[in-house]
Order: sequence, then C-alpha cells, then structure tokens
Amino acid sequence: MKKHIVLLVFAAFFLAGQAYAQSGFYLALDGGMSSQQLSLEEIDFDRNTTFVYGFRAGFKVLFFAIEGQYFQASHNLTLAEFPDIGWDERKVGYNYLGVNGKLFLPIPIIAPYLMFGYGYYTADVKDIDKDKDSSWNVGIGVQLKLHKHFALSGDARYHNSTNYVIDEEEVKIKSYTLTAGLNFYF
Repeated sequence: MKKHIVLLVFAAFFLAGQAYAQSGFYLALDGGMSSQQLSLEEIDFDRNTTFVYGFRAGFKVLFFAIEGQYFQASHNLTLAEFPDIGWDERKVGYNYLGVNGKLFLPIPIIAPYLMFGYGYYTADVKDIDKDKDSSWNVGIGVQLKLHKHFALSGDARYHNSTNYVIDEEEVKIKSYTLTAGLNFYF
C-alpha cells in the first residue's frame, strides 16, 4: 500500500510540474555581480566585484534546457602586494561566450535548476594585451514563472580558473557571478 501511495504522490508531483513547465524558445536579459581575482606567478591582485550584464537564447523542453550565452564585466586591477609591474589601476574586460545546459527540478511555479556550461572566456587588460581560453562553469539557479510567456531567473555560478598568456605572463582568473534576469518565452 505504501508503494502505491508513494507512486501516486510522485506521479501527481510530476504532472503538476508539467502543468506549469514553460517550454519552447526563449530570450533573456541578465544583470548582476561578478567577483574576480586575477593572479600572476607570485603576484596577487585584490578581489574586485563589479556589474555584469549579458543575454541568453535557448530552448527548453520538459526539465531540460540548452542555451547560448554572452556576458561581459569590466573589473579594476589593484595590486595586493608589490612589486609594481605596470598593471595596477588598469581595467580587465572579461567576456564569456558559450553554451549552457540546465536540468530543472519538477516543482510547480518555482523551478530550481542545476547548470553546466562550456565556452570561450576573453580577458583584456586595457592597453596591455588580451587572450582567449576555453573552460567550463557550473552553477545553481531558480526560475519563477510569472506568466506563460515571462519568467524571472537567478543563478550563482563558479567559472573555472582559466589560464591566459597576457604580455608574456601566465595569468589565472578565479571568477564567480550572481545574476538575475527576465526570460521571454515564445
């Protein structure tokens, strides 16, 4: 008897999630915060937090979504220690262009999700040099259905420490983003 009740509750939960699931193509605008720490061999810079903005386009069906994403942030470099190598007080343009996969949990109206992405990151130290590298990111998020064509989303993501060669120096960047956005479903 317990097995039948558990199965019935699971089926009701699954079907309720389907009734509220938004499927189809979507576009999204995002904004939020990016926290980044840049380091060279034996030289560290202070962690810098700044505004990040971008957009996404994707397709969602049932509990899965795949999307293309672009975001950009402009961080300030401040040396945490000496020596001065000429990079202090410079801006670092930080961009991501990649593909993300999302797995939504079947909860009505509010849908938490897990995400994994892979793409190209660009670091551009103003007036010095720039480089690109491919890497992965992972995160969690939640989507709140407002209407059959609109939803709010928010996610927190870790971007893998990517290695760049800028001005003949090996640069590592650790980055976290926290974003919120508005999704438009078609």
